[in-house]
Amino acid sequence: ILPFTSVLFNCIYWDHRFPRLITTKQLLGVEDVSCDLAGSIEFLEQYGSIEKPFNMQDWASGSMALREGVDGPGVLYHAVDHLPAECPLEASTHFGRCLEPFLPALAHSDGTKPHAQCDLPAEMHGAVVACQGELTPAFEHVGTMYEHQRRAQETSCRLRSASPPPRGSLEAKTEMQLKGHLFDTGFINQVLDLTEDAKVQCRILDFRVGKNRQSETEVELELCCAAAEPLQQCIQAIAKLGASAKVQIQIHGEPVRAPLAAPSPVGRAAGARRVLLLGSGLVAAPLVQHILERPENLITVASMFLEEAQALCGDSLRATAVHQLVDQEAAGLEELVEQHDVVVSLVPAVCHPRVGRACIAARKHLVTASYISPEMQALHTEAAAAGLVFLNEAGLDPGIDHMSACQMVDALHAEGARVTSFKSWCGGLPAPQGANNPLGYKFSWSPRGALLATKNAARYRVQGKEVEVKAANLMRSAEPFRLQGNPAFALEAIPNRDSIPYTTMYGVAEAPTFFRGTLRYEGFSAVLATLAAIGLLSTDSCQDDAAASTGSCRAMLATKVGLSGKEEHSDDAIFASMWKLVEAPATAGEAPPAVTTCSERGAVEAALRWIGLLDSRTPFPKAASALDGLVAMLTAHTEMSYSPGEPDLVVMEHRVEACNVDGSNPRTITASLVEYGNQSHSAMSRTVGLTAAIATQLVLDAHAELPAGVQAPLKPC
Repeated sequence: ILPFTSVLFNCIYWDHRFPRLITTKQLLGVEDVSCDLAGSIEFLEQYGSIEKPFNMQDWASGSMALREGVDGPGVLYHAVDHLPAECPLEASTHFGRCLEPFLPALAHSDGTKPHAQCDLPAEMHGAVVACQGELTPAFEHVGTMYEHQRRAQETSCRLRSASPPPRGSLEAKTEMQLKGHLFDTGFINQVLDLTEDAKVQCRILDFRVGKNRQSETEVELELCCAAAEPLQQCIQAIAKLGASAKVQIQIHGEPVRAPLAAPSPVGRAAGARRVLLLGSGLVAAPLVQHILERPENLITVASMFLEEAQALCGDSLRATAVHQLVDQEAAGLEELVEQHDVVVSLVPAVCHPRVGRACIAARKHLVTASYISPEMQALHTEAAAAGLVFLNEAGLDPGIDHMSACQMVDALHAEGARVTSFKSWCGGLPAPQGANNPLGYKFSWSPRGALLATKNAARYRVQGKEVEVKAANLMRSAEPFRLQGNPAFALEAIPNRDSIPYTTMYGVAEAPTFFRGTLRYEGFSAVLATLAAIGLLSTDSCQDDAAASTGSCRAMLATKVGLSGKEEHSDDAIFASMWKLVEAPATAGEAPPAVTTCSERGAVEAALRWIGLLDSRTPFPKAASALDGLVAMLTAHTEMSYSPGEPDLVVMEHRVEACNVDGSNPRTITASLVEYGNQSHSAMSRTVGLTAAIATQLVLDAHAELPAGVQAPLKPC
């Protein structure tokens, strides 16, 4: 970088085992935030101070002389190690006021007691670093960090050394080539830790850094040890680490591979079963825990986010984390599928067909929690011919809704009853105490996908007549909803896609009324219908959308509602023009106005202000489309996402009306589910993850008894 650098801001983390960023070169100045003496910037020989912050590196004399001012020849160096402690007066005053209430408790505390028995307030108790000469539990990692630094300084593994280590007592050596994302994932640090633990000397012979974050880095190492066995063990440990991180490893040009996992004694038994989980998202944790409850099960968590996969595996010896992509171009998926018995795909539904094809090629079973797409259904014949179970829709919606509905219908049919009406609703929502934004909704999956779902067309049946809802009218068709026997939740029901195929799937083709709906808190549909009416849910390119590329958010909104974005308009003028658009039928002769009362208008106007659409100082986000710009604005609000430990809510209800074949004995059967999240797992992750886990175990235990091909859980086994 130096041929292109005049002033360098150095903020990198550096370790004694790493190569230096630069050694000596003429610069104008260096701002060294890292402040490592003789570290990544070799010629940092002493710190400055708050009073005298600047040092001048005099290249002619080779010394760094403290001086005041910024004049004269040489490189100006600013490296003040305790600069973060130099707080402004107002910050110090504010901190003092916050600390003052705790001082009496500190003064009266008993310092002779162990930390666990300390009577300090919780805020101060958690901030105690050391007590009675020992680090407190929350800060024990400091000792580990110090030990690593000490060992790094003492070890002969000096990456900055250009000369090879002494060979007199070294009987085994080899050269290893690494290729992958080595530095941004921390892989190289882990390799160096392994070599130190094994007492293997290591030095970098060469490295080539990728051009960008997507490019891979190549590093060539020389490993030396006093005996061949510990060197081989070290190589195997690095190979296992590389398998998890998707790093290519070669020894003298030959690939080095490690076993997929280090199985426990149970895993080596003949009855061991291997599950491959693709995806490490919000619903994965309950699934992993449930699979590991059976001692014969092993699970591999494959994710594009390796740290998430590792967190899911924890310290279980029967769980392994690997880095793996599942898009069309990603390599390694087929090999990974080959090594398992059942694959669980929790990645986006568009990726399932590719996973399905890999399962067919490897003759492996598949479980998903997604709706069966036409592309997935197209795999049915091949999967069935191979005797493979492709069990889909094994989640909440779809999943629990199917199974509970079919159970109710089958019970009625067993009584000789005829179903006259079937209605089902389901929704994932914030718990009431957490519904703290005007939409009453929080993103637990793709924000863009959640907004696009509000533009789906729908179809259902009422009194024998099919009702079709065009995509533009979906939010306008929402109706108030209350749970049977539990009216505390103010909800609204929105038609959920095409309900008609489920009349046959549920075995109620005779039912004159059949409806499946999505639940949201009241007010959600009015806001979304308004955003749709003014064009903010459009996926058209912003290059073709003059309004979306118009200056501030306020100017953009004015343009969207038919006003000039170059002129100042009052809120009243903008809203008046907006309501003309919103209250016009989305499709001629169809759907009522989205907003009909003054209170609804006020709530929608407040929502638009909260989103920031009337802000004249903030530019509308530059994005591919108006929808993407809106997503950027919504996700900028922390209230639109769940904070750690914040409870969510799952609500589901079926209402089935039935009578005897002759029309006598009319009755209504209701089944409701109200599930709250807890500190361990969200309600959504439990209802989806556990359902998929139970389905997976069923496939492991009884796949020979299950119907082969692409299936949904509609009938009991």
